[in-house]
Amino acid sequence: MNNVYAIVKNESVINVIMWEGEPDWAPDKGEAIRVPDGVGIGWGYANGQFTAPPEPELTPDELAAKNLLTAQAAYENASNKITALNEQIQDDDFDGTTEVTVKAELAAWTNYRKDLRAYIKNADGNQPLPTAPPEVLN
Repeated sequence: MNNVYAIVKNESVINVIMWEGEPDWAPDKGEAIRVPDGVGIGWGYANGQFTAPPEPELTPDELAAKNLLTAQAAYENASNKITALNEQIQDDDFDGTTEVTVKAELAAWTNYRKDLRAYIKNADGNQPLPTAPPEVLN
């Protein structure tokens, strides 16, 4: 049977090994602890629990690309919201709300989508993303 162990020193996994030998083996430095799948070098270990290392910070280019993808997804979401609000107005469906409230929400989402369109067209994900309108609870 294969057993995977983490070599832990100062509450940090410094190595991972597969050990098939005697069960009383111990490393020269640190402590050998049997690990679940996925644990690797850089993980923390304290009070009997393994913790994943923090995600590495994104580079400026990675963050800019992520922001542009987020803006595109937000644009699609805003378009769906605008379509739903337009349908609500066309159907004269104001149950639990008012026409004025729905039209105000439509205007806010339309302005947000315009801001997103400009953001995407500018293609500079280093700038802060536009802020979405607050969700209106009816």
